[in-house]
Amino acid sequence: MEYVIGTNRNQLEFTSLDMMVSEDSPVRVIDSFVEKTLKGKISLKYSERPAMGRPSYNPLTLVKLYLYGYMSGVKSSRKLARLVKVNIEAMWLVEGLKPDFRTISDFRKNNIEAIVAVFVKFREFCSTDLVKATGKNVFSGYKAIDGTKIRAVQAKDGVYTANKIDDRIANDNSRIAEIKNYLSELDANDYIENNEELKIKKDELEKALKAYEDRKEKHETIRKVVEETGEQYAENDCESRLMKNHYGGYNPSYNVQTAVDSESHMIENVDVTNQCTDHGLIEQTALGCGKEDGEIVEIVADNGYEQPEDMAACLENGIKPNVFLSKVENEEGYKVHKKEIELSFDYEEKEITEEEKNSSKREDIKKCLHAGVVPNCYKKCLEVEKDEEGNVLVKTSKVYDVSKEDPMGIDNLTDEQKIELATKGYFVRDIKADRVYCPAGTILRHKAVKANGAIRYVNKLACSKCPFKEKCFKASKTTRWKEIDFSKDCRIKKANFRTDGKDEDIAEIPKAITTRTQVRVKKKVIFRFKPDREKLDNRKCLSEHPFGTIKRYMNGDHFLLKGIRKVKAEICLTALGYNFKRLISIFPTTTLMTALGK
Repeated sequence: MEYVIGTNRNQLEFTSLDMMVSEDSPVRVIDSFVEKTLKGKISLKYSERPAMGRPSYNPLTLVKLYLYGYMSGVKSSRKLARLVKVNIEAMWLVEGLKPDFRTISDFRKNNIEAIVAVFVKFREFCSTDLVKATGKNVFSGYKAIDGTKIRAVQAKDGVYTANKIDDRIANDNSRIAEIKNYLSELDANDYIENNEELKIKKDELEKALKAYEDRKEKHETIRKVVEETGEQYAENDCESRLMKNHYGGYNPSYNVQTAVDSESHMIENVDVTNQCTDHGLIEQTALGCGKEDGEIVEIVADNGYEQPEDMAACLENGIKPNVFLSKVENEEGYKVHKKEIELSFDYEEKEITEEEKNSSKREDIKKCLHAGVVPNCYKKCLEVEKDEEGNVLVKTSKVYDVSKEDPMGIDNLTDEQKIELATKGYFVRDIKADRVYCPAGTILRHKAVKANGAIRYVNKLACSKCPFKEKCFKASKTTRWKEIDFSKDCRIKKANFRTDGKDEDIAEIPKAITTRTQVRVKKKVIFRFKPDREKLDNRKCLSEHPFGTIKRYMNGDHFLLKGIRKVKAEICLTALGYNFKRLISIFPTTTLMTALGK
């Protein structure tokens, strides 16, 4: 049987790297882009040439390597160092150079701001030179804003929340007490006098006791930091946070925000935060889209972004925030999305000219909104509330400085006294440390602030194992722990049962004396904003696709760098890799090379 015969490995051939790379290869676009748009226009750090020895690599060459690597799903500096030895396109791109992995890694670490600038330069190229060559602006559509959680360089076990550190310290105390009791029993009964095995055992227990005491000291230090900052504590990447992922678990992650264009499906802006939810992130993500003052940006986002204050700030800055609103029950009893949302602005009585009303500049828009006038650019989606006579309705409210006295003197009690009081049938709140002692003596930690301003405290692990949980609350299939809500100044709540073994009645809580001091009078003008449902229906088709491509195809489900500042540069490289792939699929390579002057 005959087979196809390959080339003789020992055959000498006359060829070049350029001959082995096809004319429509993506590396040619990357090479031309870096040479045209970056050379002499961004500041790249590189090692200065020593007095003796080999000179440094050209920093533009390393930029090309990183762009090609992230576009191909290769992010590791060691893998990139191997890529330039085995991949013909990579060899062509770096002109046969073979930089060491440490050189590649240090370049990325030392050029964080410059890498972010490369992303901005790419966006400028698409809005100028590419438009001249093709007549098409790839960032001309409305923007779909969404966030995704990407894993940080941090082990889950090394992230401490307030409840978690409380549980660790309780475990340390239990182990320390257990070892001490065993050692004291051995010493009291003289078991180890003539027993070599017990002597060895005692030495091991003493070492274990020292280890647990050291660990407890470490955990108490961490708890102090958690209580002072009110945030999670991460050992390795201190800016990462535990965030809920798509599958229901929690991992140390960063929240990556993207703005995807509706026409080209390219990422116009990318941002990183360690905020666990998307609330309040529309404005900062949309403002980074590179639009000039006077140009209205229209965005779509899911209901995780619904926050009236953030949406009002967007309108002031020339951004139309089309957000899926929360659901309400209609006349037929079905849950449907609200059709409009109420937004308020501080009222300022001013005369608005026709020119200001027709303007799309941010300062003019802001002036109109605060005067109760709808700018013409928002005429289809915004309307102001008016009274029966047709005048703008201005709502007046008084702002008070409210303070409450502490009739039971809880703020002056020690931690032990607060626990003792709690066992008499109360939930006792320590405002300074932001925690609550329950009747079982367990600490409940701050979980969230509700829409009505109430602060919720919870300890899922302790409550699920608590022997008094049937007295404390009615357990159900979905709730296995106690959640207790306190108003801002409330310090104590009645639990109606005792855990101290006494049958005395639980004393009523004296009412706190409230004092109010009027500070100022606020005037508000109310608008009703109606999102564009037609654009919202296309949201998922726009924002989810880039995330899937980045995570599954481009190996972008985790970061390699630590800290928000460095992670921002890494996600910019990832977004550039995605945008290059997308751009090459939209335009032929020859068209792109023409736009780049090649």
